[in-house]
Amino acid sequence: MLKLVISPILRSLRDIKGTKVSAIQDWLEDFLYDIQCAPHRTKYWFLSTFTKTKIKVPKLHGGWHDTDTKMLYVNFQLLVDFMEEEVSGMYDACLKNYKPAQHLKPKTKREKAEAYYLWEDDMSNATPQELQHHKEQKAWELKVLNLYRWWVDERPARKEKWEELVAWEKETGFTPWHFEPSHNNCSEMVFHKDHPLWKKYEQLSDAARNQDEAWEQEDTDKLKELIELRKHLWT
Repeated sequence: MLKLVISPILRSLRDIKGTKVSAIQDWLEDFLYDIQCAPHRTKYWFLSTFTKTKIKVPKLHGGWHDTDTKMLYVNFQLLVDFMEEEVSGMYDACLKNYKPAQHLKPKTKREKAEAYYLWEDDMSNATPQELQHHKEQKAWELKVLNLYRWWVDERPARKEKWEELVAWEKETGFTPWHFEPSHNNCSEMVFHKDHPLWKKYEQLSDAARNQDEAWEQEDTDKLKELIELRKHLWT
């Protein structure tokens, strides 16, 4: 109802020039925006006041996980929750019924979050300060979105070279080592380095280890990026 009352007033004020009129227009636009966002803010207040924070990490399956793995998964699960709960909620609160954004029809939480971050407001009447603020905001929003996409799309699509090595061993029947009894009732691993296929085995295993190291470094770099964006992860 308030939107039906305020929107015609805003349209009329846009045709009138003057500092005071502009100030009134800005206040009304901010007021209307606050009204649109009220449901989301009320929900956020209720959840933050009356519920306990629990982090569910569906990608971590049952069993033991070392702390370095848990640190990575828990932090990126926080990013997923932020995008799919908070940012998608901002779309519902602020863009879903916003006339210029009516052509957007996201269905999933992910689609809503991406639509909200990729939405571009009309900045034709913005001041230089507002334009700069908008530019900076869009820059970090894009960084957050890219990190989210890396975690949910790119990282799970990794193809391990260890699988290539296992497939090669099955195809060739090559066994790189065997165990022989030694003193103190222990077994000693004996490598088949004189076998004609040993060099190929070394090449494949070295490639797999190098890939592991590269992925480990990428995970660390992405985690650092996420920490650097921590101050922007709120709505």
